[in-house]
Amino acid sequence: MEEGIDRETENELRNMGGELIAKAGIYLRLPQVAIASAQVIFQRFFFAKSFVTCDMQTTAKASI
Repeated sequence: MEEGIDRETENELRNMGGELIAKAGIYLRLPQVAIASAQVIFQRFFFAKSFVTCDMQTTAKASI
């Protein structure tokens, strides 16, 4: 438990962010490589930052 978020909640937020990126990429008709790259960027961002201080949806959108 780091900065007030338990592991289960963090995993759920990571999954939701990845799904949001995938759906947005499909709607935008992006290549699969671009969608996968955005998901990697999203995951790497949250290795350094916390879900408490950074909004998951905003970060997912910015990753695209």
